[in-house]
Amino acid sequence: MNDNRKSALFKEVNDSMNELLVQFGAEDEAEFFCECPLRDCARRVPLTRSEYEGVRRTGGFLVSPECDRWPRVLRREPRYVVVEDFRPLDVVRGGREPSPSGPGKDPGASAGSGRSGTESTGSGAVAAKAAPALSPVAAAVW
Repeated sequence: MNDNRKSALFKEVNDSMNELLVQFGAEDEAEFFCECPLRDCARRVPLTRSEYEGVRRTGGFLVSPECDRWPRVLRREPRYVVVEDFRPLDVVRGGREPSPSGPGKDPGASAGSGRSGTESTGSGAVAAKAAPALSPVAAAVW
């Protein structure tokens, strides 16, 4: 199962659990699943029904505090975090792949690297600098 499907599945399971809590009028805490995309994460987050419904009103994903590594935090509480999505930090900062229709921009330049994203070739043409690739370890963390 890919990472996005895992997040969607756990979100659906949590919604189903909340529907059961509503159906039976339960007000006690229940354990909801962390919806982060990390494959080996099956942490549980204890929330009341009203806390869970508050998470859903934000439109974000429920994440355990131990999995709080996502840059787009909507809400942070002692027992849980709500994130907007799970895009890597370089995407959140505006980094994009070069457009095939024109000169590319260096994704690192928009992250405050001080580079212009292009350099002169001396012949009047402009060449785009290649962006460094994330290592598999860095990609797994972000």
